[in-house]
Amino acid sequence: MNFIVTVACLLSAESKEPINVFVINAGSSSLKFQVIDTDLKRIRHDSDELLCRGQVERIGGEAIITVQNRKGIRQKLTAPIRDASAALDLVLRWLASDRSGIDEIRSLGDIHAAGHRVVHGGELFKESVLISDDVLKGIEECFDLAPLHDPNNLKGIRALREIFGQATPQAAVFDTAFHTSIPACAYLYAVPYHLYRRHRIRRYGFHGTSHRPIVTAYCMGSPANKRTSSHSTWATAARQRQFVGDSP
Repeated sequence: MNFIVTVACLLSAESKEPINVFVINAGSSSLKFQVIDTDLKRIRHDSDELLCRGQVERIGGEAIITVQNRKGIRQKLTAPIRDASAALDLVLRWLASDRSGIDEIRSLGDIHAAGHRVVHGGELFKESVLISDDVLKGIEECFDLAPLHDPNNLKGIRALREIFGQATPQAAVFDTAFHTSIPACAYLYAVPYHLYRRHRIRRYGFHGTSHRPIVTAYCMGSPANKRTSSHSTWATAARQRQFVGDSP
C-alpha cells in the first residue's frame, strides 16, 4: 500500500523518531489492514518494516479474522462483528495484546498515525491529504461517483477518529489522485459536454496507489523492481509518462 510515504512524510517531518502507521482499507463487509514501522530515512531508502497484516471478512455476521505478524506466524479466528467500528476495535485490541507478538505495540498510544485508502476523490482531491472535517465533507461529495466504496471508506475513517480521537493524525490516499494530471482530451468522453458539467461523467482513472510506484520506477529507468501489475503495468506506465513527462 502506498499510504506510508504520504502519512509518514506529513507526520514525521518535524521528528526523526520512528512511527507506527496503522493502514486500513475499509469495505462494505471486509477490512484489510497493515501496521508499518517507518521513519523519514527508511522512507527515502524504501525500507519500511511491516509489523503485521491481516483482514476481517464477513463483517455483519460471524466474521473471519486472519492476521499474520512479521515472523510469519498466522492466526485465524472468528467472532461476531456488527460493523467496521467493531472490526477495528477487535483488531486494535489484538495488536496491543500478547497474542500479536508485536513488541512495538502495547497500547493505542503506540500507534502514531493512520492511513486510509479512499477509492474516489473526484476532481476535489488531486493529492493525498491529512484528514480534517473539510476533507470528510469532500469525501461525502464524491459518494455518487463511488457509491459502493467511498461511504464505506468514510465509515472506517470516522470509526478510527472515534477510537483514537482527533489528536492522532490520519491521512487519506485517493485511488484517483494519481491520474488527475491527464489532459481533458484524455478524460472527456465522446458524449454531450453538459453530462460532464452537470453529472461529472468523465474518465478518472483508478488503482493509482498501485500504478504510482511502478510508474515512478519506470520514469527513473528502473525495471520497476521486478514488480508486475494486473493493471496492464507497462502500457499504463507508457501512457502516464506521455501525459506527465519524465517526473512521476
